[in-house]
Formats: sequence, C-alpha cells, structure tokens
Amino acid sequence: MASTSLRLSKSVAHDPLPKSRFLPSDKVGGLVENPVALSLGEIEKLGYVEQITMHHCVQGWTGIAKWGGIPMKALVELVRPKPVLPLSNW
Repeated sequence: MASTSLRLSKSVAHDPLPKSRFLPSDKVGGLVENPVALSLGEIEKLGYVEQITMHHCVQGWTGIAKWGGIPMKALVELVRPKPVLPLSNW
C-alpha cells in the first residue's frame, strides 16, 4: 500500500484530546535512552500536527483520511530510540 501526502499543516488550535481515553500517564520505554511516563498535559505540550493522506491500495481501492496527533519527531527526540540494527537511524 503506497500513500501520498496531500497536505501537512501544523496547528495549535485543535479540539482537546478526550481525557476519558487516556490513563493518568502513558509510558514510553524499551529500547530507548530516555524512558518516560507522560501525563496528558505533558503529551499535549509536545504539540499537534494534522495530515491528510490519500492511500492507494494495491487491491484497487483508494481512501483519504485525516490524521492528527503529536509529532512523531518530538517523541523520538524526547526518548531517543536506541539503534537495534547497525544501519537503523531515527
């Protein structure tokens, strides 16, 4: 399945995340240099991005979806994943 990014927009004005869907803290651990437990407030401070993506499936269907959440780059920079393969690069 290939995807094409149609638009990437950074936004600070967004609907607040529904608090009922989150535990008091979410943990990121494992093969990282800096394991963290983040509260919902700390997660929200990482920022928010939205992306609209068109998916072209090899089975013949196409769909467009709007995705939103914290920027992956912010999370990766915070926890600093350890390389598991000699050539892995975050």
